Amino acid sequence: MTLEEVLPGVRVMEAAGVSWGAPVAGLEYDSRRVDPRFLFFAFPGARADGRQFAQDAMAKGAVAVVSESDRPEQFAGGWIRVEHGRRALAVAARNFYRAPDQRLKLTGITGTNGKTTTSFLIDSILRSAGKTTGLTGTIEYHVGAHVLPAANTTPESLDLFRILDQVER
Repeated sequence: MTLEEVLPGVRVMEAAGVSWGAPVAGLEYDSRRVDPRFLFFAFPGARADGRQFAQDAMAKGAVAVVSESDRPEQFAGGWIRVEHGRRALAVAARNFYRAPDQRLKLTGITGTNGKTTTSFLIDSILRSAGKTTGLTGTIEYHVGAHVLPAANTTPESLDLFRILDQVER
């Protein structure tokens, strides 16, 4: 998939040093997990500004950086400024993983109490019926037969699309 194919639906405000035909092998918002040909998303955060890790991502072979912030003056590499960074990540992740949310049957559980218990019961019933399931919850994520600890109460959009893609496989 190319950079141009990953970003349809993302409101790009400006781009500098970008090759739209460049192949994209993955998406990432944590510079420590960037591999060659990844597209890195730099968000302003409560503890750190993702822009301070942008050059590290480029040194690891990132195709470009996507951010709602302006490109730092000394930055060497492709920079794509977008209207809203996390929305851009969600759209790009959906594009990159070819919209698994359209191919899977999804169930959401809301309420004040009992969501975790209800989701575990539904997951257990479906698995007992021979279905392949995925579960994202506050405690852990289930991807088929694999159980992963939940890093956050609510997964980042990229992590959710990764999980949906793995469930589908």
